[in-house]
Amino acid sequence: MNLSDIKHIADLSNLEFNEEQSTDVLDKLESIFVIVKKMKSLNTEEIRPLNHPVEIIQQNLSLRLRNDNLLEAGNREDYQKMSIATKNGLYLVPKVI
Repeated sequence: MNLSDIKHIADLSNLEFNEEQSTDVLDKLESIFVIVKKMKSLNTEEIRPLNHPVEIIQQNLSLRLRNDNLLEAGNREDYQKMSIATKNGLYLVPKVI
């Protein structure tokens, strides 16, 4: 990557950089690429993927989500009595453009 690439990316992004800013962006991007290259060189075959980012801090993570159990059944008619308009079990709403 070089300064002309930075200028091209800036043009595509509709950004304006002076020479000093372009050099600074180039240095920062190169440092990111160095980190990515180091990460790619690591052997991750024995590493189990995380299900959640907090899992790395808290083992046996329980997200404290409730089970998705049906608590009430068959109350649709009661709820739809309060609606202005329904048809075939569906709520009718004004058309919005």
